[in-house]
Amino acid sequence: MADLGVMPESKSNIERSAQAYRDVWREFLSDQKRLSLEGLGLVRWSIQWPASFEPPRVLLEPPWSLSRDEALDVVCLLLRTLRARRVVSLPDDLDSKLFWEDLNLNSPQLSAVIGRPQGRRNVIAWDGELTHRVDLMRRLLKARSGEAASTDDIVGCLRAIWDHIRQLEETTDQAEVMLRQVADGYRLNPEWWRASLPTDQFVCDTCQRIHTQSLGGICERFGCTGKLVAYQEENSRGHHYRMLAERPLIGALRVEEHTAQLSSNKAREFQRDFKRGSIHLLSCSTTFELGVDLGDLDVVFLRNVPPEPFNYAPRVGRAGRRPGRPGFAVTYCSRAAHDLFHFAEPLRILRSSFGPPVLRLANAKIAERHVAATTLASFFRANAERFDRVEGLLGDMENPDLVAAFRDFASQNEAELAREVSEILPPELLAEFVSTDGGGWLDRVSGPDSSLARAQDEMADDYRSVVAFEEQASAERRYRDADWAKQRADTLRRREVIGFLSKKAVIPKYGFPVDVVSLDTSMASERLEIDLDRDLSIAISEFAPGAAVVANKLVWKSRALKKIRDRGWDRRNYAACRRHGTFYSWPWLSDRPEMIQCCDQFVEGRQEYVVPEFGFTT
Repeated sequence: MADLGVMPESKSNIERSAQAYRDVWREFLSDQKRLSLEGLGLVRWSIQWPASFEPPRVLLEPPWSLSRDEALDVVCLLLRTLRARRVVSLPDDLDSKLFWEDLNLNSPQLSAVIGRPQGRRNVIAWDGELTHRVDLMRRLLKARSGEAASTDDIVGCLRAIWDHIRQLEETTDQAEVMLRQVADGYRLNPEWWRASLPTDQFVCDTCQRIHTQSLGGICERFGCTGKLVAYQEENSRGHHYRMLAERPLIGALRVEEHTAQLSSNKAREFQRDFKRGSIHLLSCSTTFELGVDLGDLDVVFLRNVPPEPFNYAPRVGRAGRRPGRPGFAVTYCSRAAHDLFHFAEPLRILRSSFGPPVLRLANAKIAERHVAATTLASFFRANAERFDRVEGLLGDMENPDLVAAFRDFASQNEAELAREVSEILPPELLAEFVSTDGGGWLDRVSGPDSSLARAQDEMADDYRSVVAFEEQASAERRYRDADWAKQRADTLRRREVIGFLSKKAVIPKYGFPVDVVSLDTSMASERLEIDLDRDLSIAISEFAPGAAVVANKLVWKSRALKKIRDRGWDRRNYAACRRHGTFYSWPWLSDRPEMIQCCDQFVEGRQEYVVPEFGFTT
């Protein structure tokens, strides 16, 4: 595999074996039936029957009257329907330990029972009247004898087959049975399944599914009434995926993402690897729109039409930036109105004119960060030991004194700092930030509700939680967890000051978001190097508990609102009118203002909400 470039050369033999093992299992349980090797007719999965196993007597007698081999094939076919639904146990020995999450399947692991599941989650009925198995047995009997069996008779047959298979439990070790019992039912024992090259191939004349076995000429697809006919080799010439599977391996194709959700270090790493060719395809957000020069890049794909010409030009301009190397750009148009508008006249987005961007300076929250950056710069010049890592910035990770030290410094140099603040603020904000006595800005940047104070308290709370986790894990002899916590604590201490202050919106951040909150993934994994930050107005929907975000090839699910010790959320009461859309809010538990009123659709009572200002957690 390494020689073919399918796996990185840096991988050890153990890692390659583990990867190959997972790949085989993904193929065995594939939820892409038609694109699997079995669905393409190139592999056949069958059962190696135990030497003592005999087919169920019910299949040898009328109305089925099957031969021994035919009966075994029918049982295999029925059990194959369980495999298709992922009713399969995973290996549990230490040498081949595998978890369901390792397989990246879209479907959960299920169990099967006789009778109704009675509301049990991830449990299906082996003998349900509307199941795939009843459908197969009905069509099989019709194809063999022309007879029609009642649903009750088929269900009775399925139960007899189930009981016959389970008889092995009485004389066989649990590891050797055909069906393994779990807490909520039974699952197939994969130890009896084998992959082989098919000797025959068939295709359904209706749905065109490829099969490696024909029982009565029926199609195995649920509900299909087609007949199987011999598959001719010339048919494969027009089958795109089969031709791909029959070709030699083309080697690894490394695909990564480059978005603002990655940490700056990881983003630089991906950009460097893409530039030197070790990443073959890079899926980008607007982070690659400006300031990136890759001379040999020649192809750009846009997944939709950019909003404006000034977005389109720099995106397609990433390609063909060297003489003699023309660029090629393909833009996919969705059925959205904007895309259809430009699809009708493609040159419009190239010829359109646009004005200069507009920047509004009178935003108090953004101005507050510039004030913090200016005053903190003076503080760091006087206290160089604070400007390197977060550990030095806070003074004491568990009981930090940053805000107090900064406020003392600002108070001692208030006149000079007030003059610097006055020089950077727009005129319309001067009165709000710099009062006649010069103290208005000080509370904004170092008060108890300032961004600096919240950042200090949040970091201290995170650090204390990790230290407590390490102590508990050590006491319980969970040394791997304790080692992780120790490394996590060290990471928190060694964070760069500028990155920390920017992430917590104490100083200006790229994009100038107004209220920045995070989906905290640190307790899940530090090594993935992602920063899931959003403006609060967007985060309320994208990071709400239950929502999911894709970052660095993983799905991160939000579970809760983040809390910080000794700090409460901003809680408020509100009232709203469904008809006119009016909305009023006031401090929690205080009396509702008298002026709040509307029509008969106005919602009375004490409605309540919180502002998740500390973000969310996975």
